Amino acid sequence: MSEHPPDRHASDGVDLPPLRSEFADDPEMAELVEFFLHELEERLAALRDAYEGGHADELRSVVHQLKGAAGGYGFPSISEAARKFEHSILIEEAELSTLREEFENLITTCRRATH
Repeated sequence: MSEHPPDRHASDGVDLPPLRSEFADDPEMAELVEFFLHELEERLAALRDAYEGGHADELRSVVHQLKGAAGGYGFPSISEAARKFEHSILIEEAELSTLREEFENLITTCRRATH
């Protein structure tokens, strides 16, 4: 079963369904998807630290890595949210505080990832 892109944001007050990897039913990928999910918390912590610290270069690097990894492990919704946020960082580098909604959307999308 593959993931379904969200229709609404968590800020709408609606519980969004979990995201499953496109590889969830592939026994050969199960261990790799599990590895991605396990390290996702570390990636989110690094993302939050860089954002809260106002470190645009580090933030861009973490988001870029997340974008690639999520796509590679079968989570295109996470990859797409990261791509949008990465693009916004490039445009608004000096004003990271204006990107709070996109930042929170990326975090919420990542937190929906499951086995």
